Amino acid sequence: MTHTSTRQCRSFKLRMSASKLSLALSLSCLSLSQRLKVRIYIRIIAVCSSALLGQWPYGATAQTAWESPEFLQATEAFRRGDCQTAWDIVWPLAKAGSAEARYFLYGTIISRMIPPGDSGVPRSVFVRHNLVLAAYAALAVPRPGQGDPNHRWARNEIPNSIKALALGVKGDRVAQCYKSDASFQECLALAVSLGIIPTFEDYAAQVERQAGETGLSARCSPRPW
Repeated sequence: MTHTSTRQCRSFKLRMSASKLSLALSLSCLSLSQRLKVRIYIRIIAVCSSALLGQWPYGATAQTAWESPEFLQATEAFRRGDCQTAWDIVWPLAKAGSAEARYFLYGTIISRMIPPGDSGVPRSVFVRHNLVLAAYAALAVPRPGQGDPNHRWARNEIPNSIKALALGVKGDRVAQCYKSDASFQECLALAVSLGIIPTFEDYAAQVERQAGETGLSARCSPRPW
């Protein structure tokens, strides 16, 4: 390489911006070690850009969902005891397929949320809600910094609900699946195929039909303290 070529190469590297790093890979003026360094810089820039744009591949979907205005409003409504507003905000998201929305509904129902159409009697109605929402909630990523990301609670909660409802041999198969190391998606698919847990679309239709028949909206149960 001539002295002029060396000077040009050095000048080019000094002017090189982050957006032009990839061009350097095709220049013979860079040594192998320099090319490897540039590749690393490009990857760092790509990751940082993705994070800033809300496309971080390791949980950004869940974080974006939890931080959305809908979830913030629903959480605030639930905290002040306005369960109907909290339900009305999150329910459409749950029906649209949001795993986080279904997780939110499960968490509020086991706390003090009473779903629409639920008169509170018999108790099996609550257990059925608990079973269905727990199964779908286990597919979600919890709010960052809160909840068990592995959903170990589901390994006990779902089998207990199945036992309480006395769902027979098919129920036992599903309960055994949840007690094993099988994925929650696999166990849910089994439960749906056996008729132990409905598809969420069928569950939503049942909830809305009961709400229409009873005229009962979502509401909070009295605090136990």
